[in-house]
Amino acid sequence: MRKVAPLVLAATLLAGCSSAPHGPGSTNLVDGSYQGLGYLETSNPKICPESAYGQMEIGDRTLRYAYTPAIIFEAAVQPDGTVHDDEGTATLDGKLTNQRLTFTISTPDCKSTYNNSFIWNHS
Repeated sequence: MRKVAPLVLAATLLAGCSSAPHGPGSTNLVDGSYQGLGYLETSNPKICPESAYGQMEIGDRTLRYAYTPAIIFEAAVQPDGTVHDDEGTATLDGKLTNQRLTFTISTPDCKSTYNNSFIWNHS
């Protein structure tokens, strides 16, 4: 009986170290790097960012994205996957679904759409 107790204790401690699946509220299911294309739909060519392939990150369930040096969005990812932020007259609206982040940014002079795929989780 004395030899069984240390084995039970060791098994209990090791069980706590195993990798369990992430729960529904886990940030590990959202946080990471996303890569894709930003496409400029309508614009004033002097002030709008051009269409470009690039990368962006979500950390702590928040998309932080600099559209221009003066317009920087911080959009929290809601439980249903939606993202939204207003910065003055600029708006970011989108959704994260099945590891795809899509959103539109609209200003009085520009409208850009983004379509990004999940590429890496840094959690």
